[in-house]
Amino acid sequence: MSVPFSIPQGDRIEFVRAALVLEFREPFTFTEAVLPNLRGELRRAARRTGLSPEEIAALFDPPVSSDPYAQRRYQRPGPAFVLHPPVKLPCELAAGECLKLPLLLLGWGARLLGSLCRVWLSLGERGIDRGQGRFTLNAVLAEDLVGNRTPLWTLACATPLPLVLIRADWWHDGLPSPERLRLTLHTPARLLTNGRPLFHPGWESLFPFILRRVSSMVHAHCEVELFDDPAPLFDAAHRVEVLDGRLRWRDWRVLEGGEECRELGGVVGRLDLGGEGLAELLWLLRLASLLNLGKGATYGAGHLNIKEIP
Repeated sequence: MSVPFSIPQGDRIEFVRAALVLEFREPFTFTEAVLPNLRGELRRAARRTGLSPEEIAALFDPPVSSDPYAQRRYQRPGPAFVLHPPVKLPCELAAGECLKLPLLLLGWGARLLGSLCRVWLSLGERGIDRGQGRFTLNAVLAEDLVGNRTPLWTLACATPLPLVLIRADWWHDGLPSPERLRLTLHTPARLLTNGRPLFHPGWESLFPFILRRVSSMVHAHCEVELFDDPAPLFDAAHRVEVLDGRLRWRDWRVLEGGEECRELGGVVGRLDLGGEGLAELLWLLRLASLLNLGKGATYGAGHLNIKEIP
């Protein structure tokens, strides 16, 4: 396998890899079904904090680029923070037990940490899921390139501490270069085409979602254009081989409205990938593993993991 390609302008892409330390005041079971509700729960919590409309918009509704070319090229960006689900779900928590909930702050989103902590403090007073699961946000811990964790924010000192920024090129170049890898979607990824969900996508139908998600987020929050022409990336995707695995639809909760109930879900599963095109796309897959995929990606849906396989 050839040497993996570097991240284009990776020196200009920075992120904070952190964890929210939540101490639960009552027994609570954290399941996948909590994740789709977080969007509404966090927005309601933000309004209770007294944040200004401008501060709330900065957190949850980043502006669309004023550049007409960028408006045509990129999808509407998601917020500059991304939650990852706990490693093991469901997670049974006793009163007094702590949960470390992974959080990524991308680019200028690192400046939003103080406001985001205020929102999570407010959410803890009411409960993380429809009034259940009350907690205290004790700290926000940041992880550096070698895995050391340091506080960014603590309840005892509510002023954000110095940030631990990770440069994307250093992060990517320090990771191994696999000839084959396993791409796993752990939580349902709701992928929509013309308003309709994809139920059984393969690699080539999944790849455009990866490309759009990563390019739009990096452009919006780091002011970086990853490529002038996507054609070489699509060509590399055609040269990736699917060695094993499949993606399948999984429902994760029922939405109730009026007289009807309908299932809400997305795609989960794994794909084992190899082939000569993989080296050219490894950087893109790694960035996607930070940002999640599909509708609700900000709140833990479509969590994508990649790891080397023999």
